[in-house]
Amino acid sequence: MATPATVAVLDALATADGPRFVGGCVRDALLTRPVTDIDIATPLMPAEVSRRLEQAGLRAVPTGVSHGTVTAVASGASFEITTLRRDVRTDGRHAQVAFTSDWQEDAARRDFTMNAMFCDTTGRLWDWFDGATDARLGRVRFVGEPEQRIREDVLRIMRFFRFHARYGCGAPEPEALAACAALAPLCRTLSGERIRQEVFKLVLADRAAETWAFMMARGIVAHVLDQARRCDVLQRLISLETTLQALHISPPVGPLLRPTPIRRLAALLDGNAETAWGVAERLRLSKAERTRLVALGQQESPPLTPGALRRALVQWDDIGATIDHILVGVAATRPDWTPGAMTPLLAVLEAWPNIQFPLTGSDLQDLGMPPGPELGRVLTDLRLWWADAGFPDDRQAALAAARCRLGPDPTDRGDA
Repeated sequence: MATPATVAVLDALATADGPRFVGGCVRDALLTRPVTDIDIATPLMPAEVSRRLEQAGLRAVPTGVSHGTVTAVASGASFEITTLRRDVRTDGRHAQVAFTSDWQEDAARRDFTMNAMFCDTTGRLWDWFDGATDARLGRVRFVGEPEQRIREDVLRIMRFFRFHARYGCGAPEPEALAACAALAPLCRTLSGERIRQEVFKLVLADRAAETWAFMMARGIVAHVLDQARRCDVLQRLISLETTLQALHISPPVGPLLRPTPIRRLAALLDGNAETAWGVAERLRLSKAERTRLVALGQQESPPLTPGALRRALVQWDDIGATIDHILVGVAATRPDWTPGAMTPLLAVLEAWPNIQFPLTGSDLQDLGMPPGPELGRVLTDLRLWWADAGFPDDRQAALAAARCRLGPDPTDRGDA
């Protein structure tokens, strides 16, 4: 919040009454958490914001001018600049706004008290709804009447639980929880894209499983993603990921152990490919995300021995997918499994990127096998033999195995 790029933006927008930091950066700074996105509020109109930024040699991008938002780009960093505003009309999905010069009026239209604080560069805090106290207590509380705020934007139900999973302590705030439960059927009106965005963020939180259980108990999950109900599996996955990350495993394996939304979502499902496909359709997942989720959904058992893992690496040819299968499979089927059992598997995973199968399709053709689907099948069979043998770096042994499979006349498929 005090970098030269940030200061340049603030200086360009300087008035007697602003600008001020707002929202997440203020909340996270108070909680001594890492600050990422910098949002800035100003009484200046969007056109004046753009003019001042450009006059200062900064780039101004009109990302949401109708709602008062201009994105400033300084030294490669982006800053969302929003003119103070108030809601004129809402319909549960969209809001019509009018600009204002009243800071408290702008704060009053925000969702939660911990997101409705302003702070200037001197550290002075404007906090009309006691958001600082709520943030420190881990209490996610709506600004104003919870039911009214939810009817303005139904997605606030999901945002409430997402913020509770990340910032909350104990049970959700009772009044907010009751409003979310009463209005949960409205979640069915939300698009898959909007639901996906919130679900992905929620499941990545440390308290995701506990929070999802609260949502299930109050009937909210039934209206959001009814197929996702295995909170116990998600909790075991989170514990496993946390323990493994504490080992500080080196690349390429270490970074692949970090939580991903698809892996954690898969843990919530029942292990059935059809269920995973339905969830992918509901959330409008990308093709790659859908493929990964369905693959995890149809897994039978995780590869928990070095031999099974070597075969899995050959079959999937994707170390990230293999790790996902191990972690989700262990969480779902092996509650007695301990991270210590991962040691021999880690040795295989860490070695995999530096291992290369010693034969190619050209080698089989040199032995007399014609190109075609059968060549690919034989090559796959040889790769599995290679995995079972422990990935030997022995081209001659691999050629001998190939000759054995091809027989004296590789053009005779009956002998192959």
